This record gives sequence, C-alpha cells and structure tokens, in this order.
Amino acid sequence: MNWNRELSRREKVVILVLAILLLVLVYYRFVYSYVQSRLAQYNTSALESELLVEQGRAQQISSMEAQIRVGKGSSEGIVAPYNNLKQEIRELNRIFRGTENFNMDFKHAYADGTNVRRNISITFTAGSMNSARSVINDLYGCRYKCLIRNIHISRGGGAYDYDYQASGGSTSSGSVSVSLDVTFFETTYGASSTSGLTTASDQQQNQQ
Repeated sequence: MNWNRELSRREKVVILVLAILLLVLVYYRFVYSYVQSRLAQYNTSALESELLVEQGRAQQISSMEAQIRVGKGSSEGIVAPYNNLKQEIRELNRIFRGTENFNMDFKHAYADGTNVRRNISITFTAGSMNSARSVINDLYGCRYKCLIRNIHISRGGGAYDYDYQASGGSTSSGSVSVSLDVTFFETTYGASSTSGLTTASDQQQNQQ
C-alpha cells in the first residue's frame, strides 16, 4: 500500500465529512448532553425550591389558622355605655397606626335589648405575616370588648380564611393584605342617650 500517494479530491471530501461528523458526535456527547443535563437539574431544583416556598407559606397559614381559634375571637375588654364610638376609633387608630395602610367601614350600631353591637369592616396592609399577627393580637387585646370574625389574609396570589385564636408560630417577610370584621359591644345601661341606635329587627330587615 502506498501511504505517500496524494489523496484524491473525493477522498479528501469523505475524510472532511467524517471529521465533521466526529466533531458533532463529540460535541453532542460531551457538551450538549452535559448542558441539557445541567439545565434539567436546574429546572428541577428551581421547581423544588418554589414548591418548598409554597409549602412554607401553607405551613405558616396553617399555624395562624391554629392560632386564631381559641377564645372564639372575643376579647376580655370592658363593655362601655353607648355611645362609645369616639373612644373605639381612638383605640383602633392606636392599634393600626403601625400598618402600611388601613381602611375602616363603620356600620350603624344596633341594640338587642340592652346590648349594643357596632360592626366595623377593616382592611389593612402589614409588612409581614408576623406583623399582621401582631396587629390582630393587639385588636384581640383591645380595652373595649369586641369580637373578631372573618379574618382573610392574602399574599403572593394566595388567599386564606381564618377564625381567631391566641398566637405563637413562625414569622414571614413580605407584605400581606388583611381584611376582617370586628364587632364592638356596648350597653344601654348608663347611656346618656340612645340616639342613632337601630334595633336588631331593623338590622335583619336591612340585610334581607
């Protein structure tokens, strides 16, 4: 066999094609496959991390749900004579002044016998889940007797409903939006006037 003979043009083309195919196979085996494998691992890790975050949020919510049930949301404050609205507003402003923002919708107070109830719908934004819990705890410890209901917390596209309970549990960063209803209890005993009061039957008719 003559190893010194000059290769024909056809042989050079064949060798060139084989060399290109070899390079492609080497690239696919050692570069492309490795990159794809790493990307798959990265995507899996990202999904697992996201899942862990969501599970953590769910656990925090479950913790708050467990915290917000003892005592049925009713505080141990005093039952003041009607009309105690100004003092209740002052107390609410003290409780919510540390939030990022808040809004209150006051309903007409109504009497059921000598008992007076004043319903207020409140929405507020807190800097974290822990801050929201602290505000709710402060409301629970309000000096005037009240009942907290329909606590609704949302963050990051998730929404959660609660009943009230004394706290404990984990902290979490990130702003949360909270809505709740609170009923303040007053009494007609010792009231200097009952002006502005409606009755429980009037309240029921308005809700129908």
